[in-house]
Amino acid sequence: MVKLVNQIFADAVDDSASDIHIEPEETIAHVRIRIDGVLRNLMQVPKTVYPSLVSRIKIISDLNIAETRKPQDGKAKIFVNDRDVDLRVSVLPTNYGEKIVIRILDKKNAAVSFEKMGVRGNNYTLLKKCFDFKEGMVLVTGPTGSGKSTTLYAAINSIKSTANNILTIEDPIEYNMDGINQVQVNKKAGVTFASALRSFLRQDPDVILVGEIRDGETAEIAIQAAQTGHLVLSTLHTNDTFATISRLRDMGIDKFKITESLQAVIAQRLLRRLCPHCKVKVKEENVDPKLSFFMNQTSASGEIYEAKGCQECGFTGYKGRVGIYEILILDMAIKEKINAGAPLVELRNLAKKNGFQNLFENAISLLGEGITDYNEVLRTINPDSSKNKEEKKTAPMSQENSPHPSESAEVPVFGGGEAGENIRVMIVEDYEVSRKMLRVMVEKYTDWKVEEAQDGVDALEKIKKKTPDVILLDIMMPRMDGYELLQHLRAEPETMNVPVIILTGMKTPESEVKSLELGGDDYLTKPIKREILIARVKKVLGRKGNMPIQKPQETIAHEEVDPVDFKLI
Repeated sequence: MVKLVNQIFADAVDDSASDIHIEPEETIAHVRIRIDGVLRNLMQVPKTVYPSLVSRIKIISDLNIAETRKPQDGKAKIFVNDRDVDLRVSVLPTNYGEKIVIRILDKKNAAVSFEKMGVRGNNYTLLKKCFDFKEGMVLVTGPTGSGKSTTLYAAINSIKSTANNILTIEDPIEYNMDGINQVQVNKKAGVTFASALRSFLRQDPDVILVGEIRDGETAEIAIQAAQTGHLVLSTLHTNDTFATISRLRDMGIDKFKITESLQAVIAQRLLRRLCPHCKVKVKEENVDPKLSFFMNQTSASGEIYEAKGCQECGFTGYKGRVGIYEILILDMAIKEKINAGAPLVELRNLAKKNGFQNLFENAISLLGEGITDYNEVLRTINPDSSKNKEEKKTAPMSQENSPHPSESAEVPVFGGGEAGENIRVMIVEDYEVSRKMLRVMVEKYTDWKVEEAQDGVDALEKIKKKTPDVILLDIMMPRMDGYELLQHLRAEPETMNVPVIILTGMKTPESEVKSLELGGDDYLTKPIKREILIARVKKVLGRKGNMPIQKPQETIAHEEVDPVDFKLI
């Protein structure tokens, strides 16, 4: 059993795995390792020896081998090929036994740099500029496993020196780094992100790294530190750079404090690199037409490759990962817009005018260099792009509505027919009675086609198949509420211009402001008047260049009383 455990650890470290998963089933146990963000099977272990395997791992992790009913966390240190490797062990009871997940922390990764990470070109220039600030706050955002901590460690390595006093508060400390002072969160001892930050301000710091901003208290103290002459680096869980501004507002941070302290926001993801030993060139006639469309839109060029698979990459077609970035440096123009309460769509347009690239555009630029392939981009960044965007007609935007007045641009015009024909309206509402009433309101007085979705998740699935011309969106829904769905829509190239009208019973200025900031085109509170609803839909469709046509035989008068014109819950 000792040899078996050692072999599992050695194989995982040799393959540059980040995690080991040991999962029991009824008759066997699976051992899987996560390489480049994807789990792969390593071996299967008979269930008869599984208890001994668990006990061995518990012993080296200093865990209680007699306790099998409660979750446990431990850590261990191993040496593989003269390399010092830390293990973080989590044990979780399941119906077939204890499941074990082991995080592998190779200390050589602590000496990472932007060059070793493969960052280059404009991304390298912008990242260096972000971490060259002497004061203020720089936030790195993205989901778990997107490389946020690695980026911050690389930043610390680039700025640490004998002239700097660098303090970090982490949970947990992943790598011990020379030349900086690291503090571990310990809630039992009263050491939290917030309490440590307060103490840091009395330690004469130059640079403060906060492992994660999780609550308003931590955010407030971090903002205070950034305003008093310190450089504060931290992470936040948001989808993109602009959502970070809304997230800070939701935490109770005043917009003027945000603009005074926030210097830059970096959103990132990790894409798997194509294996250099087996990647194959895609013939021009076989290139996905959707990819050709996106590359033309982003002015990307070069030869397209795809994964094949060989022994060097474990027959996956990929070996290693590369970061893609969405980097927003807040200049005076952006800060003035934030102070003025401008919606996020307006901020995006202003940043775009100044050369800002979103995650998807940055990923597309890697395709022409043969670094990754289209399937990997869709898997990581834009899964909704599987729809055929080329089927949608395009028409030039007017100078008045264009986000870049100095440039000629083309944007999708939604719908299958001529302007005003075959309008498709999607109603996203969890309460069935409200959906049916809205449907009657729309269908009785227009020629528009209506589609229903019971919540945000259901709506996304239907939008993948065919994009509607306008969406009527309720806010309070299970699984995925209206705010989250709206952020998904505005983050994707194919749906960022689809008009969305928010329908809600929350008659508060805060909910209306938030809806418009996240990209909503209009806002209606319940109970909803049928003539007002149809007028608002026409208005937003008209702004998008697709004016609907009203049924000629019907008239809509404000004084008319209709049996379906009653309150929506």
